[in-house]
Amino acid sequence: PSTYIYGNTILKVGQPLGLLYGKVFEGILKTQQEVDDYKKTSYYAAYAIPFTGIGDAKYKVTGIPIAPGFTQSFYANDVIGHAQPNYYGGYTNTIRYKDFSLTALATFSQGGDIIYVADIQNLDLSSRGNKGVSILGRWTPENPNATRPKLVLNQSAYTFGSSLNIYKASYVKIKSVSLNYQLPKKLLDRLKISSGYLYVSATNLFTFTKYPGADPEVSNDPYSLIGGYSDSGGYPTVKQFSVGLRCGF
Repeated sequence: PSTYIYGNTILKVGQPLGLLYGKVFEGILKTQQEVDDYKKTSYYAAYAIPFTGIGDAKYKVTGIPIAPGFTQSFYANDVIGHAQPNYYGGYTNTIRYKDFSLTALATFSQGGDIIYVADIQNLDLSSRGNKGVSILGRWTPENPNATRPKLVLNQSAYTFGSSLNIYKASYVKIKSVSLNYQLPKKLLDRLKISSGYLYVSATNLFTFTKYPGADPEVSNDPYSLIGGYSDSGGYPTVKQFSVGLRCGF
């Protein structure tokens, strides 16, 4: 076969790795006319989810033959994101002044999508789990222009992955910074060592990104072939600070 589907990823012959797969979010139902028209085209909206109304999400539908001469409309699955970044890299530089040197490493990635699993869980009110602040932007009668669907207590109809839960994982990170001080030669001779440095260093110091999760560089996916396209709340890279003395004999 030319296509392999693994959970929320898909492999296609002739296509790059890192294709995200799921429902296609088409916006919010804002009028009763939109609701009525949607129910005419969507089996799920009309029957499986009979309480569909204003403020609910609208998903792309597709006709699937289920019997000779009979086609039923279901939510369509399609490619909804590309995990591979457009480009990535890093830049390191060292500045020296007298006995001091400052070395910094910055890394970056542009493009590349992640499906944010916590964002899917924010749409599930069938459990008592904590929710993120994004639910404050949901549709309500007082917020009719929202881009996120309404929430109904004990409802979990929209807890599947869709293009609504895809986010760009672009970032710039100050990955490491190290300030070194070279001990004076007189002190080195007195201590009978050939070299000595005092240093202060930090790793994972700052991250600049619009990605809503804890870390755009941390993701996991058991269906992934090259490292993970989904973020289920993985622990971010640890920020560390250290002070030390490095000697050479």
